This record gives sequence, structure tokens and C-alpha cells, in this order.
Amino acid sequence: MSAVREAWEKPSYHWEFDVDEVLTLLPVRRGPKGGNWEIHATLEMERLGRKAGLDLHNSGELRSHLENVLKQANKSAPKDPKALASVIRAFLRGEN
Repeated sequence: MSAVREAWEKPSYHWEFDVDEVLTLLPVRRGPKGGNWEIHATLEMERLGRKAGLDLHNSGELRSHLENVLKQANKSAPKDPKALASVIRAFLRGEN
């Protein structure tokens, strides 16, 4: 109750965060080891959209496109080809 006997509003504890907002809070690390390649690959696939991502995947160009995006962002693509393939599969299935 306030001083004038009005009921206080209950605070809402439901917060939503954007991936870009969270990334801006992380410390900046320069060089090939900086950042998380999985986040950058997922963000690029979200930017493309599921339809365009699926079309690129079916044509065999999605992997090379993501490797180029990671290279431009100074992020090294994983050496294990199964790692990037699992991120692509998870995105196309809607598991991210």
C-alpha cells in the first residue's frame, strides 16, 4: 500500500532478450578465437529465413555460405564437418 492507500502494482518478472542485445554485453574478443561461431551461423540462417536456408541447403550452398560469413566475421569455421552440419540440421528442424 502506498501512503494514500492505493494498491501497488505487482512487478512483472517476465523478461525477453534479443540475441544481439546479449552479444553486446559479452566482452569483445578480437581474432579467430573470439566469439561463438554457432551463434553467428544461427544468426545468419535466421537472417536468410528458413525457406531460403532450406533452398541453399538443398542446393549444397548453405555450408559454403556460412563458412564465408564466419570468415568475414573473423570467426573460424569448425574443423569437424559434423559440427556445422548439426547446427544447420537443428536450425532447419526448428530446434534452436
